[in-house]
Amino acid sequence: MLALGASPPLLDSDWALSAMEQIGIEQPDAGGEKCWTHTEYRSSTLEFVRGREAEVAGDLREAAAAYGEAVAVDPSNEAAWLGLARVGRTAKNPRLAQAAWSKRLQLCPRDVKALRANAEQALHAGRVKDALELLLRHRAESPEDSQFQRVRWDAAIGVGLAEAGEDELAVEARTQARESLLRLATELEVDRFTRRDWEWLLRRLTVEGSRPFALAAARARLESGKLHRPADRGRMTSMCIVLNAVDHNSAATAALLNSLPEDDLRLRLEFRAALSPAMMRYRASTIHATLGDRSGAIELLRDAAALDPDEAGVLNNLGYMLLEQDPDSVEAAKYLELALELDPQDAGTLDSVGYLRLLQGRYQDGPTGRGALSLLREAARRTDHMDPIILLHLGDAEVASGSEKAARSTWRHALALVEHPEFQEERTRSYDVVQAEDWGIYVLPSSDLYHLEFGDVAPALRERLAAQTSED
Repeated sequence: MLALGASPPLLDSDWALSAMEQIGIEQPDAGGEKCWTHTEYRSSTLEFVRGREAEVAGDLREAAAAYGEAVAVDPSNEAAWLGLARVGRTAKNPRLAQAAWSKRLQLCPRDVKALRANAEQALHAGRVKDALELLLRHRAESPEDSQFQRVRWDAAIGVGLAEAGEDELAVEARTQARESLLRLATELEVDRFTRRDWEWLLRRLTVEGSRPFALAAARARLESGKLHRPADRGRMTSMCIVLNAVDHNSAATAALLNSLPEDDLRLRLEFRAALSPAMMRYRASTIHATLGDRSGAIELLRDAAALDPDEAGVLNNLGYMLLEQDPDSVEAAKYLELALELDPQDAGTLDSVGYLRLLQGRYQDGPTGRGALSLLREAARRTDHMDPIILLHLGDAEVASGSEKAARSTWRHALALVEHPEFQEERTRSYDVVQAEDWGIYVLPSSDLYHLEFGDVAPALRERLAAQTSED
């Protein structure tokens, strides 16, 4: 947990105005007077009134049409732009809402809602410099934000100031954000509203450049003694593990799991009954591996195997990853042989042991057991020939055993599969589900997770096919 030091300066309106002056950001006039002098003011106002009546009645289509007519007649009608922004938000039309908020801010540059909406848009687009100016102007107006929103803004201001090279101001902002965040984490009681607010805040901090703060807050919240429901403890544990995995810090994950009571190990979707220590480390290793931390996953799997030497999934994953590191690993072979003995029907285990047999040069079934071909064919069959990695291994086994034609067919099928847009979209959507539901937090674009799993497969398949063609 981060230690609390002396209280930093409160980031109030005076602080924001001082920071703006130091950086060279001017606070504009309030605006909002142009429409009063426009020649079409009256007809635009009548359309605005019609739009407002339709909006109150729940007719969003009619409201949007009337507000649109109002701004078409008088582009300076800031009230109609605000109406369009509301309609866009309610109708879940972000393009309409964003365009309307942008025009609203041009006309009313000190409008708190417009400043907030445009700051959100800038942060979402990664325009940190634009967001910084808007956030400081927003803070200078001294709006009443929720404590969660205020911490988020403090952190975002700190990120923006650091990017702008304003290190002293950045330290002040980030220190304020950190201390406020940790006080919330350790002192705030849980109810259905704060539960939702915590998940929202940690997600925003993560994607807006303050991931270390999100991790520190999740850990502090988990240790606060305020999480009385198993589901709440599971949520925070999952977030801690995921954020550690992004940093490839399996040691932090191991330390976290060692600090938790062995009879109360829970995850976001596995909270109704406590997980065993071995299974908890198995689940954590999967998260680390998914986020590209293969070496960290191996260390967690070693811990899991030491705790439960008969868990087939642990042995399979550990053996396969060790085999990837060292094709001659005796340790990997030991784990995989035992995994197959414990669960001879699992497609993943069949693939792993088939790959082991391939490396051992044992292609056909024999007196000492099954060979690579039969194991990999069964693995492919159990996955309906829809796993490109299993098909890659199967093609390797086929060509090694002299069946070049069968290998080319298998590799072509695997390449067509991994390059098919529907396959990519389906797997990418599955990562959306993993991040939203299993983890409760988005840490990487799901397309990046897809690339971590399959990015090397297509080049390997093309290389094999090209080699076979040149030999022909």
